[in-house]
Amino acid sequence: MTFASFRFLLVFLPLILAVYELAGRRKKEYALDVLTAGSLLFYSFFGWDMTALLLLQCILNYYLCRMLAANRRKAVFAAAVSLNVLILIFFRYTNFFIDCFNGMMKSSVPGLSLLVPVGISYYTFQLTALLSDIYSGAVMNMNFREYLFYMLYFPKMIQGPILQYPAFMKQIDEAGELRVRSANLAYGLELFSIGMAKKILMADTFGKAVDYTYSHIGSSGSISIIASAVFYSLQLYLDFSGYCDMACGISWMFGIRLPHNFRAPYRAVSIGDFWKRWHISLTDFLRKYIYFPLGGSRRGKARTYLNIMIIFLISGFWHGADWTFILWGFLHGVLSCADRMIGKSYEKLPKVLRWLITMMLVTVLWMLFRSESLTQFAQLMKQLVKPGNFRMTGGLVDFDYFPVLQFLDVFIEGNQWLEMLAGMGLLTLAGFAVCLLEKEERIPHERFTRFSVYRTAVLLIWSMLSLSSIVTFLYQRF
Repeated sequence: MTFASFRFLLVFLPLILAVYELAGRRKKEYALDVLTAGSLLFYSFFGWDMTALLLLQCILNYYLCRMLAANRRKAVFAAAVSLNVLILIFFRYTNFFIDCFNGMMKSSVPGLSLLVPVGISYYTFQLTALLSDIYSGAVMNMNFREYLFYMLYFPKMIQGPILQYPAFMKQIDEAGELRVRSANLAYGLELFSIGMAKKILMADTFGKAVDYTYSHIGSSGSISIIASAVFYSLQLYLDFSGYCDMACGISWMFGIRLPHNFRAPYRAVSIGDFWKRWHISLTDFLRKYIYFPLGGSRRGKARTYLNIMIIFLISGFWHGADWTFILWGFLHGVLSCADRMIGKSYEKLPKVLRWLITMMLVTVLWMLFRSESLTQFAQLMKQLVKPGNFRMTGGLVDFDYFPVLQFLDVFIEGNQWLEMLAGMGLLTLAGFAVCLLEKEERIPHERFTRFSVYRTAVLLIWSMLSLSSIVTFLYQRF
């Protein structure tokens, strides 16, 4: 069950909101219990075996947290973190290491039939952050009820954002009561409708064209590859930021704020600027819990560059068990180091030129990120620079890829190139408009205009009518 499903929208969410409101009228702690129980139920739709593993790991870590709080020894902290990292490695990376071993030794050791728990990368980092805060003394008191709520809270469970216990629980402690307020519900629905439209109406549409190119690389023209690279950049952002908008919107309905995970990343004018804007909770986690403990930039230039490379390699490997992700992280690390080296000279260039350079680098690396293997990425690059291949692949301009613009078919039926301009051009412009004109910060409002109400209703209805039977989010697999 995902946020973009009829089961969630028409049954689960209304039911849990109603029970949450009833519990909140009695006692704040009861409302937390409802959200915790509802979160377990939500997660169980991905499999009871995953739910059992998650619950077991949560209980185990609660006792590890208590042990660490009672005796903040480095050995206890290292053992607790190592245990969680080993669990993550076992489920996500065992078969990757087996494949690497087979490749080096020319052997044929069979892989394991492992079901990777949904969201394990996110809740492993969240556990690591909590253990680090307890070890440093940032978290002193924690009861089991609040701990379980913090770990299981379903809006952020599958794809983040990665929450830090002190900031997240502070708002819960300071809240006089937890209830469903009309202003919060309205603002939450507004955020949710925007996120759902990004995902269903735009990201999934771009994804169809991208999938076509990656499944027909050998016959793809260079224009098609360039278009697909742009499409994937838009798809990935609209998909992931759409999920985060939906998660924040759902959380607002309960009166609980989640941190904003994006700050208009495609307005970045350098790689360093991009990583201050993209997946902010992951960047904050890597900086606070890995980069700073390694010494940050306090131990000379060479050590600073080494630390940057370490966190980007970790980021790449965290995203997936494949050499494409590792190389993607490595190259972002190299570009981030270069950004530090030539930052002052680079800033002398016109801002528009810096933006174009940054977007070109990000887009090319997204092509690597999307590739299923290094071989596939090499084939893609070969087709891109192949002499005499400067053309548009016919299959990419299929109007069926752009159902949100099907009404234009009445005016341009039978003209393939006009269909291409309508389908690809208008949707691409709309995608860039969303990415580039989106506010960097969202300030909640309690006064709703007639326009915002109509927009919310139209986007919700349009998105729901466009729902397919199965909707998956790109970042759900990380």
